[in-house]
Amino acid sequence: STWQTWLSHEIMEAGFHFIVLTIVFLNPVIGILAALIHFVIDVTHTVLIRDMGEMEHRALHFVIESLFFILIFGL
Repeated sequence: STWQTWLSHEIMEAGFHFIVLTIVFLNPVIGILAALIHFVIDVTHTVLIRDMGEMEHRALHFVIESLFFILIFGL
């Protein structure tokens, strides 16, 4: 079904974030956090915000993910 395909896509995308950021930062905790926050943002905006263009989607990810990591690792 469409729902299962979408969920599979989001899980694979979260896995991609985990792998890439774990390798880049040599820290699996950062990879797990990146995958989790990316997945939560995608699920939340898909369920709560129906009309979102591509630019708004990317900006939402950039702002929330950046703030998330600034709050955790910058303080």
